[in-house]
Amino acid sequence: MQGLAGGDKSRIHFGSAAEVGRRNARKRPPAPPRQASPVSSAGGARLVLCAGASLASLAPAGSEVGFHVLPPFESARLVELVRGEGSSPLVAQRAERFFATLGKHTEWVGDAPGLILGRIVCQVINESAFALGEGVGSARDIDLGM
Repeated sequence: MQGLAGGDKSRIHFGSAAEVGRRNARKRPPAPPRQASPVSSAGGARLVLCAGASLASLAPAGSEVGFHVLPPFESARLVELVRGEGSSPLVAQRAERFFATLGKHTEWVGDAPGLILGRIVCQVINESAFALGEGVGSARDIDLGM
């Protein structure tokens, strides 16, 4: 199988927070900084969805790269990417290339739960609900404003 980096057999693996936690909890000898393999034990670069937590909390010592995208994925144009202290430059490059092959624009952002776009959209949704609850406008008014 050809990987994203050319003729190698690497793959990008999406991991849930639980999977990443289990993998990072395994006892393994500590690697020197920046010498850790960019390829996981499963044979590929790791992307971790950072919707509800930061990459630092989901993969504290791994070479993973975090991402977040607003649903639905099919119509989303932007994918936010985040590096951790131990993130491999090769994994970062492969993540960019992976999302580019899907026609997505990537942007590197700081590490925080929900990254940037998710947090902003949640604020807009909350304010819309508050406006409706306070009688500032009807649901139709708010929908038109959005």
